[in-house]
Amino acid sequence: MPEAEFQTNTTKGKLMINENIAGGNWKELKGHIQSAWGKLTNDELETTKGDAMVIAGLLQQKYGLAQEDARKKINDLFSSVEAAVKPPAQ
Repeated sequence: MPEAEFQTNTTKGKLMINENIAGGNWKELKGHIQSAWGKLTNDELETTKGDAMVIAGLLQQKYGLAQEDARKKINDLFSSVEAAVKPPAQ
């Protein structure tokens, strides 16, 4: 899966979650991540600073997922959360 499939913004070479989500909704996103993958702690997620690649790496470590599987799962979750918090088009 190409890295571009993440719903992210590139900042200084890092893939970051969409700024609209990261802004006021990082706590909400962390809650969704922890609901989906309870082995990830709040402290671990805080250290990722919204870096999708680091979060995918945590999934690999904690759940034994292949890199592509972890990326797909994070992408799917980010997309669903982004769709839920995105304001309606006018």
